[in-house]
Amino acid sequence: MTKKHKTKKFFKLSTLFSSIVLLFMIMTLVVAGTGFAYISSVIAKAPVLDPIDFESPDSTKIYDKNGILISDIGLEKRDNVSYDDLPQSIIDAFLSIEDSRFFEHNGFDVPRFLKVTLETLKNLDFGAGGSTLTQQLVKNTYYGSEEQIEGEKNWKVKLDRKISEIYLALEAEKVLSKERILELYLNKINFGVPANKRGIQTASQYYFGKDVYDLSLIESALLAGVINKPYLYNPVRDLQSSIDRTHNVLDLMVYHGYITPAERDLAYTINIEDLIVGSLASTNTIPYQSYVDVVIQEVIDLTGQNPVDVPMVIYTNMDRELQNQVEAIQNGSAFEWINDRLQTGMITIDQKTGAIMAIGGGRNYNGERLFNRATDMFRQPGSTMKSILSYLLAFEYLGWSTKHVLSDEPYSYSTINPKMIVGNVNGKYQGDVLLEYAFGFSLNIPAILTLKQVVNVVGSATVVEHLNSIGFTNVTLGTGNMTFDLGYAIGGSTLRVSPYQLAAAYTVLYNSGQYVRPHTVNRIEFSDGSMPLEPTYAKTKIVSEESAYLVTRLLRNNVDGNYFNSYKLMRRPYPTFIKTGTSNWGEEGLQFGIPDGSSKDLWAAGGTNEYVSVVWVGFDNAIKGQLSHIDSAIAKKNYREKILGLLTDKIYENRDAPGDVEKPAEVVNITHVLGVYPYVSYLPDMNPSLVVSGLIKKQFAEIPQLKVPAVYNPSSINLGLQNKGGMKHLTITLNDYPDLAALSMAAHTRDMTLTVKDVTINATGVKLFDYSWVYGPVKYNARIIVDGVTVDTIQSSSPIIETDLSITPSNAVVVCGYYGYENANEHSSEVCQTLDFKNMTLQSPSVIQGLTIESLIEWFSINGISNYTISYQLPPTTQPSELGKVASVSNLQPNQTYTYDQVKSLDFDVVVYDQNINLYTEFIGKPYARPAYYDYLNFKEPDVGVNVDTITVNYFSVTDVNSTFKLSQLVKAVNANPDRLKFN
Repeated sequence: MTKKHKTKKFFKLSTLFSSIVLLFMIMTLVVAGTGFAYISSVIAKAPVLDPIDFESPDSTKIYDKNGILISDIGLEKRDNVSYDDLPQSIIDAFLSIEDSRFFEHNGFDVPRFLKVTLETLKNLDFGAGGSTLTQQLVKNTYYGSEEQIEGEKNWKVKLDRKISEIYLALEAEKVLSKERILELYLNKINFGVPANKRGIQTASQYYFGKDVYDLSLIESALLAGVINKPYLYNPVRDLQSSIDRTHNVLDLMVYHGYITPAERDLAYTINIEDLIVGSLASTNTIPYQSYVDVVIQEVIDLTGQNPVDVPMVIYTNMDRELQNQVEAIQNGSAFEWINDRLQTGMITIDQKTGAIMAIGGGRNYNGERLFNRATDMFRQPGSTMKSILSYLLAFEYLGWSTKHVLSDEPYSYSTINPKMIVGNVNGKYQGDVLLEYAFGFSLNIPAILTLKQVVNVVGSATVVEHLNSIGFTNVTLGTGNMTFDLGYAIGGSTLRVSPYQLAAAYTVLYNSGQYVRPHTVNRIEFSDGSMPLEPTYAKTKIVSEESAYLVTRLLRNNVDGNYFNSYKLMRRPYPTFIKTGTSNWGEEGLQFGIPDGSSKDLWAAGGTNEYVSVVWVGFDNAIKGQLSHIDSAIAKKNYREKILGLLTDKIYENRDAPGDVEKPAEVVNITHVLGVYPYVSYLPDMNPSLVVSGLIKKQFAEIPQLKVPAVYNPSSINLGLQNKGGMKHLTITLNDYPDLAALSMAAHTRDMTLTVKDVTINATGVKLFDYSWVYGPVKYNARIIVDGVTVDTIQSSSPIIETDLSITPSNAVVVCGYYGYENANEHSSEVCQTLDFKNMTLQSPSVIQGLTIESLIEWFSINGISNYTISYQLPPTTQPSELGKVASVSNLQPNQTYTYDQVKSLDFDVVVYDQNINLYTEFIGKPYARPAYYDYLNFKEPDVGVNVDTITVNYFSVTDVNSTFKLSQLVKAVNANPDRLKFN
């Protein structure tokens, strides 16, 4: 190991070389569009260096909202040591890891700066790395911390700081020795020691229980490594990270020649855990420290100065009583924690102003600038996102009412990866659900499908813009670590948020759709006489007041409705709200023995219309062999809900009870049909169970009345025609209706199926609406038009419709088919066809000879046959019964099937047993002579030769007009009564 005062070869930077460095910087700035004048203007604005500033004799005082002192931060927290008290191992370790040419440069390490500049110039990242110890001392005195500057997104601000920092470092080296600079630096820096204590002597006592001059090589390497990230590399909090960092320091000490490889290897063998004497519990939790830390960072952001090093007076929004409650919750005096590793983070914000009332950075928060779980912890927020993303945007862009119906159905982000199938907490898929139900029971799929609809309407870019505008500024579209996708709907995927961000986003809902950046600071007064700073925070319009209000109805309904029992813990005599969220361990937890799907993070956002609080409960990390997930015992404690309740109760312990959010004038009531979207008004006689009333933005409240939904149009119709007695039997065949399920009255359930690769999910859920419950099922319909007049309309459940018609081929018959609901007049378009008789089949009478002529003529008539002739002859016998019957018909056989075309092409000669008799011409005015057909009639004849003057048939006189009769007619008359035929 080198001696303390034996340094590497010292090379004093000459004026010429300084000029070269400045020339390089000027050339770089010229390329960037600036110049020497720009550098001069930046230097002119730089603070005036005073060596006394590095010692910070004054402290910064921070006050709560009532002007009562919260904290007095500054030099009194340090236990300073001189350069001579430092062991050589400390000097060598710090130079190796932080500034290997410290004793060679004049405050600005040109080679190191050039290397870092060349590596980062393309990103315009002038604030990243390359700082000497002198620069770091300047930075911590006059500007923010290294982390704050690296987090600055404005490259111009970063460049200005870097230029000023270099200038002041050069100035500091003119008035301070290297030894004094190193001494001030080591006494000023944060080593992660609790109670806001700083400096290397304090760190040596805390971690190893010894003075700094007694530190060993491995202990010196550990302290040199911890300052880069005091929380991460603190061996008390994360032993393995601290060991890795310490070994890295030892490697660099070998690289720079301060120790030999053998010394390093020997140090490797030492068990660091055995050296540590400090603990997280070694110092009581510092009151208000998590709030103070946020104040400090906020002041740095506002002023560019660190109040730990630059004295000032800061007035904040902290509510002392509420903050005391937060402290009591975290330290266990107001709340029982059943696991020592279980952590929490919480924050309360004034909904209207954005003022941060209280902050809980976590249990055992006993150090300065530690890991603040309220502001610095980023985790998946789970279902708490549903309020401020899916449903808020649905009200804003889709015009939903609070009685909207959503679908809870099997869903997957991927069509090929079964692991991307989404489920609900209860493992069920419930089908149709009301929005209030989906929100109250925190169903995942409806939220995802809602966001999908929003994206389809406004695009992903608009959604990302919304997320950025409510504070989730790291969310991007297509690039980065937080690339937006539909998983954000349920607070999953790559989304990571802090309680601070989540609470800020929720204020939009209760602040008329406006976002105000959350803040702790009201006023800053500077000890150097500068003008006080009273920061102002503008309200940014995010969504309409109406959309925000509608979400608050869902949130309040969570408390008032019958959902999770834990929600009821937020019930108060005044209006409150709550939304919880849970994230899960995936396969990543298996390596730690965590069951797949176990809960990882518990969230709750809630409060009143005046204040919102966000609570997180979970574990910082996973450790194999130790409980690292939310088991049933923790879950049963309802930590998040109870903490939310305690915070709310404390807020209103000495305040008037809050009211509800005032309903905007542009929010109106709407009554619409359940499950139909776009919304429609109900019919007068509709079943009341199919009608709901909710709230909606007025611009979407004008809705039409329910209409009969469109049905498919038929594509074909076929007709068949047959004789049926004296009628025609018509068969109408329509093509099958494409939706066979619509042909029946719908059930009140719906079957759901999802197949992803080789995994199939089947589920049965609820159906809340179907048109068949209003209009009946779809039916097949036929309209029959005869000679231009609709003679019949037939409705059927079958595509085959049959009916009997009294028609003949002489009629013009058109048949039209269509689909329509059973109880609705509206229907599909018609498909029509003209009835063609030519292919109609005819069945001849089973008996022809002996058939009455009347029956044969009727058969001819029914079948439209007119191509026949009739002749008469007397029957071969004198049996009157044979009269009027067919003797023969040419071209017609009994009981045979013919087509209409066939019979139309034939001529039928009909011979009938009968005779035409003209009584007038044959008898009147003539002497009577017995006719040849007398034997058939057997009537009372006059004497032969007697002149016949009159004849009556059926009591009517025969004249020359009505004188012709069929023999068969006369036979019937005589058989009825002999007096019906009389000769006189």
